[in-house]
Amino acid sequence: LKQPEVMVKIPRRKSGSSNGMKGVRNHLDYISRNGKLTVETQDGEKIDGKKGVNDMLKQWQRLRIPEESKHKEALNIVLSMPQGTPPQAVLDAAREFAREQFPGHQYAFALHTDTDNPDEPAHPHVHLCVLMRNQFGRRLNPRKNDLFEWRVRFAEKMREQGVPCAATKRQHRGITPKGEPSILRAMRQRGHA
Repeated sequence: LKQPEVMVKIPRRKSGSSNGMKGVRNHLDYISRNGKLTVETQDGEKIDGKKGVNDMLKQWQRLRIPEESKHKEALNIVLSMPQGTPPQAVLDAAREFAREQFPGHQYAFALHTDTDNPDEPAHPHVHLCVLMRNQFGRRLNPRKNDLFEWRVRFAEKMREQGVPCAATKRQHRGITPKGEPSILRAMRQRGHA
């Protein structure tokens, strides 16, 4: 029996301004659905309403995050499970995952059960917004291997919630690597690699 796959993604932002405090604010407005959904912080504090989200952002601003910046000041991670997974289990697993993976970082997360993509069935997923710098000023710098490691850790947390699941690498799921971009292939064929 094939177990459902956990998904951990760092999505591309839809908004053009994803850097600086402005990007963090836009993202928190999105994940809180403009204050309609509860957002939880690294301290377990539950934040409701637009005013609550704005108050949290003011606290984060004290960490000297510039309004406009060349850098992404927060990492946005989506932890998701297929349709039919109990949403509370996804939320509880995400909370434990974030606590273990991002100690010393400020973060906030919210559970969504709908989807923006009309081709995707509604499914439980958590948007996690982690400030890039920890309390010592060190920045996160996730690599492809970290994403796989995060999938494995999130799967462990889902299993602790009693949800059987798997975190297999793309090639082991029978999904072949993405093909070479045509421009690169053409350059290589002309000997300009």
